[in-house]
Amino acid sequence: MSALSFLYSQLFVEPPVPTHDFQGQTVIITGSNRGIGFEAARHLLRLNVGRLILTARSAEKGQIAAETLERSTGRSGVIQVEELDMANQESVQRFVTRMEMHRIDAVLLNAGIYTHDFVWADNHESTLTVNVINTFLLAILLLPVLRRSADTCLIKPRISFVASDRHGMYDIPGWKTHNTFQVLNDPQQARMHERYPVSKLLEILLAKAMAKQLDSTPSNGTINIIVNSFTPGYCTSGLIDNVHGITGLALWLLSKATARTTEVGGRTLVAAIAQGENSHGKYLNDGHIDEYEPFQEYLSPYDFKAVADPMPSILRSALSPFDIFTTFTLGKIAMSAPKAPVTKFPAEGLRHARRFITSHNKEGKGVFAVDDDGDHHRVMVDGLAVANIIYSTSGNPVDMNDDKDMVYARDNEPPIHVSNGSVVRLIDFGPGVESPIHRALSIDYGIVVEGAFELTLDSGEKKLMLPGDMSVNRGCMHIWKNLDENRPGRMLFVLLDVTPTKVNGEEITEHLGILEKDYAHAKQ
Repeated sequence: MSALSFLYSQLFVEPPVPTHDFQGQTVIITGSNRGIGFEAARHLLRLNVGRLILTARSAEKGQIAAETLERSTGRSGVIQVEELDMANQESVQRFVTRMEMHRIDAVLLNAGIYTHDFVWADNHESTLTVNVINTFLLAILLLPVLRRSADTCLIKPRISFVASDRHGMYDIPGWKTHNTFQVLNDPQQARMHERYPVSKLLEILLAKAMAKQLDSTPSNGTINIIVNSFTPGYCTSGLIDNVHGITGLALWLLSKATARTTEVGGRTLVAAIAQGENSHGKYLNDGHIDEYEPFQEYLSPYDFKAVADPMPSILRSALSPFDIFTTFTLGKIAMSAPKAPVTKFPAEGLRHARRFITSHNKEGKGVFAVDDDGDHHRVMVDGLAVANIIYSTSGNPVDMNDDKDMVYARDNEPPIHVSNGSVVRLIDFGPGVESPIHRALSIDYGIVVEGAFELTLDSGEKKLMLPGDMSVNRGCMHIWKNLDENRPGRMLFVLLDVTPTKVNGEEITEHLGILEKDYAHAKQ
């Protein structure tokens, strides 16, 4: 956007008051306890939003904002306040685990910072962490919930990134010859007066890349999740409080002369999530699509002409610090192998896990007696998963004299659980695989190793589980689902035997369903 276009937009264009009806919809707005996020929330309440999830770094500040909004709109019981610190990856992950309601219609990724101070946050310069890395991490981690909403509610969820019309002011340093984030994370090379506009350009380009990846294998030839980015224009807010020097003075003077109110800026947030498929992968200005030539310099694959993969170097470089390709891999944003039956351990695309078993030498010192990948591998449910028995024991306490426990584990492929014993089982689930509903008469400890899983109980309650999350299942009927439709996922299970258990006076029984045949070899 040229300076003249910017001034014209600021001085002579006023985005219209939104009228789209959001009745029954659930909308998330990050950074919504003040500024344009707060005003967007006020508009959405006026437009009948069914549930509004406000996030703030402080739950107390978020609650104050919610109470103010309720008083000004007369609507109560609609707002849900969630604590979310976009400078902290663990906070992002915790937030995602709480977003397990039946339906999410739209996500407004509004939280951002503007600072001239080089400060580290989550191992990156703070502007990159907040405005780019954790913003896209949040979007990617929410994809399974959005896909489920699309499938079950027959809707088209939207993800909208709040960018800036200042994104065109500076080039991205080092993008043609160096790793972009390495350059931007170098304090010696940092040009912090450029950092906010550069972060917003990265945000726009990554939104386009995300939209393209989501389109790579569309379902039924349609767009299931709409992704766009937009500028709210220059608005009066606290965003520039940490900007100082000449730039800070210039922005202050500009705000006095041309800035929109936060209420007007809030209109553009609502307009972005009211858009249809025509906005997918696009950049919006004043509520309308505004694609222009400078984007093409970055999006052109000229430096990959001889390579089959057309992803431009700028986007590949910017994606590298996310670690999403190996750690989270939640959906089509992760470039992965097509869905295929699981025929062996490990499942295609997962690491070949090793098993190390210790023993003692003649001097009584600890040694590694076994270094392998397990004694018993079994493909299950006609190629939907593969189980690897890491270890099993019989009897409690375990008899380790003369390596009796090792002999038992080697010679016996166990049933789903061992009477008065234990089983440690690593299971690789195929892409998108959902287990049959089942119950073992045991205490089951489940740990997600790779991917993302949904645990559903027979009551209908569900939990999203990410790498490192754990479940303790005490004899409940349940279903496991690998949420990634394109990559296998891995879980570790430890099963311990239990005494006969009664619920509401009735003894519960084991139920394996079609899994019965996979354990028929080891009936006790």
